[in-house]
Amino acid sequence: MTLHARAGRRSASSSPGGLTLLLTLLLTAVLPGTLGCRPQPGSALFDHDAALDHAARLEAWLERHPDDERARLELAHVYWLHLAEPSLAIGHLDLLTSTRAEGKARRNKRAKGPELPSPQARFARAALAHSHLDANRAWEESVALLHEAPLHGDRDHRAQAMALSAPAARILDNLLGLRPGDVTEFERVFADFDLEQLPAETVEELLSTRAQVARLRGEDYRPYYAQQGCVQDWAVGPVEGFRGALELDRLPLDRPFVADPEATATALSCAVRVWNPEPRAGIRRMRTVVEVPGETMRLSVGAQFPARVYVDDTLVWASDRSDRYAAQEPAFLVPTGPGRHRIEIQTAIPSERAWLLVRASEPGGRPLKTAADPESHGSFAWDGAVGAGERALLERADAHMEIQPWTEPKVLGLRGPVYEPLRLYLALDDALADGDGDRAETLAVPLQEQSLGFAEAHLLLAEFELADPTRGRTSSAARQQAELEAALALDPTMGRALVGLFDLRLARGEDVEVLEDLEALSDLDEVTAAAMNRDGLSFSLLRYEAYRRRGSDYQAEQALEAAAAIHPGNCDVLMARRAMARERSQVAIEDQLSEALGECPGS
Repeated sequence: MTLHARAGRRSASSSPGGLTLLLTLLLTAVLPGTLGCRPQPGSALFDHDAALDHAARLEAWLERHPDDERARLELAHVYWLHLAEPSLAIGHLDLLTSTRAEGKARRNKRAKGPELPSPQARFARAALAHSHLDANRAWEESVALLHEAPLHGDRDHRAQAMALSAPAARILDNLLGLRPGDVTEFERVFADFDLEQLPAETVEELLSTRAQVARLRGEDYRPYYAQQGCVQDWAVGPVEGFRGALELDRLPLDRPFVADPEATATALSCAVRVWNPEPRAGIRRMRTVVEVPGETMRLSVGAQFPARVYVDDTLVWASDRSDRYAAQEPAFLVPTGPGRHRIEIQTAIPSERAWLLVRASEPGGRPLKTAADPESHGSFAWDGAVGAGERALLERADAHMEIQPWTEPKVLGLRGPVYEPLRLYLALDDALADGDGDRAETLAVPLQEQSLGFAEAHLLLAEFELADPTRGRTSSAARQQAELEAALALDPTMGRALVGLFDLRLARGEDVEVLEDLEALSDLDEVTAAAMNRDGLSFSLLRYEAYRRRGSDYQAEQALEAAAAIHPGNCDVLMARRAMARERSQVAIEDQLSEALGECPGS
């Protein structure tokens, strides 16, 4: 059975019209209860039937109280998180994020704070648009959330908007390059963001995207990385040892440090690269000193190979730890106290070179001053850890890792059983952003239990399965496919899940089967086709790749022309066109396309 046939069978049994009829029948039973307070979800298990009942009560309440935005927001999330009805959720979210609400906000600026649309509604609408390949709406809502985050007069809304700003910034980064002119548009909106007011994690993401744009355009990108607090002033020691990562925990920390006069830390982007001139594996030590004006330093780290980071000779991060999988890109809030503090990183170099990354800033994101001074240091140590072993030190450091408190129901305005799937979803997204496989796994299990009516949860779980460090590539791909199929079983219009599934199947050589399913999509009605953005850029490129693999050159060219008509400057489109020109020995066209690819990554 094709995906189109499965989608048709589902729509016949659980279409929005069928659900509306069921809700209408339930209204007659629950209408008397709507005369008092806003309906509240029960304390018992909030399963599918309970969600249906609660949705009916909220629908009845909104019939009498159409201006109750909290009830409308909750109803939208019941449809989105529990009933897998994205179209019904979108209808209510559009009312909450409409231009009328924005106009109302502008008229109320004399109040204690502007009455802005709910940041939760903004994020939900952006996430739904992103999963359905609606790049324009996802961009619009993400930009609005980031602009409005510092402006909320309501304290709870402001805290929630600040926390949601980091995933919104990640959505913007994922969307870059999918729409004509979006790179220029990002430069414009970036200039309008109030970076001084946004959280450090959000600012870090936005600055990375802006620096990437500058690099691709041949502009000076270094100021953006400096604004992040990227440390690039290092004193580099000689290559030590013979076994690389195996000796990281064996070489004594108090051994003398002597700078290697021939070694330099080569700036790449935010990261730096160090070389190993020896014909063996080794370790390099690197030191810098930061000036901390307050009580706390925000330290963000990452490395290509096993590495360890110390602050004033106190272990903060070890990617070679054996008690758990280390977070790959964590940020720590280290209570150093004011003054000068030494950061030392020791990295294994198994071959000729290795990159490593350190950002040092105030908790709000303001960069700290650094100097390549190998001797100065402070007196920082973890409380109660004097003389403690390595594991105890790392446990102290884990307690200071910067983690958004999404799993705490009373924090950030996501109380109650209705929002439990969203809390887990956001916590898992945060763990994946930190590269923290162990934390992600502890969140993935309860999210799977809460995802029976939440299609986007399966899309995120598919990302987790792909990144899971505990399994091999083949096992991860099989589990990733299972999650994508689960997402599509709940919402057959989820374009990102469908494209991802087709990509996996093409990688396994299922060219004929994928083409059959792609061609079946042409029979969809206009509403369903628009909901999944069937005629958009992603599906056009997918059709090109599938036809190319089968050897259908004419149909592949037609699909590529369709993609080029949508976005002629897209990097994937340009690379595909250059490959086609190269196959046909069209040298002049290939040269033109190579020049156009100058602003693409990896060109």
